[in-house]
Amino acid sequence: TGILVSSLIPVVIFLTFIVINFFKIGLDQVSLAALMIALGILVDNSVVVSEAIMVNIEHGMKRHEAAMKAVKELVQPLLISSLVISLAFLPMYICKSSMSEYMGGLFIVIAVSLISSWFLSITFVPFLCEKFLKENKKHASPHEAYNTLFYRTYKKILMTLLKNRTLAIIGILTMFSLAMYSFKYLPNIFFPESDNPIISASIRLPVGSDIKETEKVAADIDSYIAQDLKINQNRK
Repeated sequence: TGILVSSLIPVVIFLTFIVINFFKIGLDQVSLAALMIALGILVDNSVVVSEAIMVNIEHGMKRHEAAMKAVKELVQPLLISSLVISLAFLPMYICKSSMSEYMGGLFIVIAVSLISSWFLSITFVPFLCEKFLKENKKHASPHEAYNTLFYRTYKKILMTLLKNRTLAIIGILTMFSLAMYSFKYLPNIFFPESDNPIISASIRLPVGSDIKETEKVAADIDSYIAQDLKINQNRK
């Protein structure tokens, strides 16, 4: 199963390179960072599908039937989750500032890679699972894997929330409202200002000036900053 899941990664990356080429996005620091961000997410789609197929096979289904059942159950949830994650980076693309120019490609690369991962997870992964996974002759009980302390505790919590739907919904909306309210305490910037003590200066000498003269002027400015501007033992 691990080999089947890992085989999806190079295919998704290759397909992503093809699609982002139509958006005039090349390989740079932003696009590579987007691929690294998406790498840990795009594998989830194939893992979920392959695990669902394995569970169905363990319950006695044929490989084709197990693959079809898993795809029908997961096609919409995986699509929605991929779209939600992609939309989290949408503000970087639509903001009306220089941030969109520099970071807009982050949204496109992540969205393309996740949608490609979803598409291959419901087509390529079931095909590989049907061809290479072995059928389980010893049928396991559908409830045997969930008869543990963790799942029993989770079931009690889930059943309590389902029996008290109104309180559960009120609690969810309250937490969501508090989260949205807390946004006003966050600075409305993408990147904070740099704290590095750097002074930038442009020096322009007459055309044809000797390089030694340029070096002398730069050395004089550096000496002036070190002696008269920089904090030292004599100047605090």
